Amino acid sequence: MGKKTDQQIIINAANFFESEDVVQFAYLFGSKVEEGRSGPLSDFDFAVYLKDHVDFLNTRLRLMGALAQKIQTERFDLIILNEAPLVFCYQVIQNFVILKEDKQLRIIFEERVLRSYLDTIPLRATHYKYLKESLLEKVVHG
Repeated sequence: MGKKTDQQIIINAANFFESEDVVQFAYLFGSKVEEGRSGPLSDFDFAVYLKDHVDFLNTRLRLMGALAQKIQTERFDLIILNEAPLVFCYQVIQNFVILKEDKQLRIIFEERVLRSYLDTIPLRATHYKYLKESLLEKVVHG
């Protein structure tokens, strides 16, 4: 069997996520959807939102194994959005392709991420300011 194209891999991944009841919605994000960023060594970045009350770690491991078989490559990352940091979730929803859709739940998730991200901008700015000052102090004074 020949090497699969990126488009074939994405279609197979979408079919896989559609067949998984535990996955409520799924995104492709990162270099594969950002104009001019994908190269021959780029991997596939998938992010999924799972049903509540599942073991995220074991489910992620199971999904990764099954997905690797379905798309016939191990050049991918799979992120569980339910437990991902806010700033990471914000980056995901800036540029993505929907692979599995629960529109109502996805919109609620995206609104929550946007609201929380915007609400915490001043806090992050203060944190980064003090972190930068602390690092500069260590560089200057050892």
